[in-house]
Amino acid sequence: LRVARMSANALALAEALREAPNVAGVHYPSLPGSAQEDLARRLLPDGAGGMLAIHLGGGRAAIQRLLDRFRMVSFAASLAGVETTVSHPEVTSHRYLTPEERSALGIHPGTLRISAGIEDADDIIEDFLQALSS
Repeated sequence: LRVARMSANALALAEALREAPNVAGVHYPSLPGSAQEDLARRLLPDGAGGMLAIHLGGGRAAIQRLLDRFRMVSFAASLAGVETTVSHPEVTSHRYLTPEERSALGIHPGTLRISAGIEDADDIIEDFLQALSS
């Protein structure tokens, strides 16, 4: 039940963030129109899980502004719990790589990893949208 809810929340959040201000890109396997959509729907018919990533224009400063403005979502070094959390790979999981190595992996200063939890999807989306608003 937890994974089904996390998958549904991640997809709803990915769809909402696609049109959000300052979001330069959204990565979620079964997001309609993504390069992996057909493969994800075939291999993961029950949902693609709770993990997604976004890229913010404005790099590290934009990430920090977002983190400061969250009301419900929290920063965590470890993802995949029941609550929605975020991680900034540039300063956590991939901090030991050079900027060039991170870039080759698609990790940029504005990359944020998101682990969608089991909260109400509307609450998660609202927290992201209010945090992203100027």
